[in-house]
Amino acid sequence: MWVLVAQVAWMLPAALYLGFLWRTTDEVDRSYPCRGGATCYSGPTTYLVLMLVFGGLGVAMAVGVGWLAVRWRRRSVERDRLVAEGLRIPAQLVGVAGTNTRINGRRVYRLTFESRALDRPVRVVERATAPPVIGLRATIAYDPAAPRRAVLVEDVEELISPMYLHKKEWREV
Repeated sequence: MWVLVAQVAWMLPAALYLGFLWRTTDEVDRSYPCRGGATCYSGPTTYLVLMLVFGGLGVAMAVGVGWLAVRWRRRSVERDRLVAEGLRIPAQLVGVAGTNTRINGRRVYRLTFESRALDRPVRVVERATAPPVIGLRATIAYDPAAPRRAVLVEDVEELISPMYLHKKEWREV
């Protein structure tokens, strides 16, 4: 997300500057030969095209950043609500799958926690940077009206870390 914010931070000012050049320049459009046999262009039309490209991409990225921020905020509010008010049931880890993502050289694992305490299974999928042992116990909070909206009450990394304290690569340096 911060990469998109950085892109917006330079693209929109660049588009404004190019728009200023487009509106205030006295030069005429011209083309001339560049290195390698290519043709280079200069003038108001070039400024207009670059302003539209940078401005359009900057606005698209700003919309993307806004959409992601709203989505993440809604997910955070929903998680906080479920942890505070949701029905809590015991669960255990039933699936661990490695992903293609790495953080600081460590593989990210997809963990599936499941509870069959009710008449239907309630599942939560979380991510962690260490593979825990199948059968690890945790607590799920969920909304009985919408059991698909379930969250793990515990922090996954804190839940798993005692299992790896004896391993050198797990300890933070």
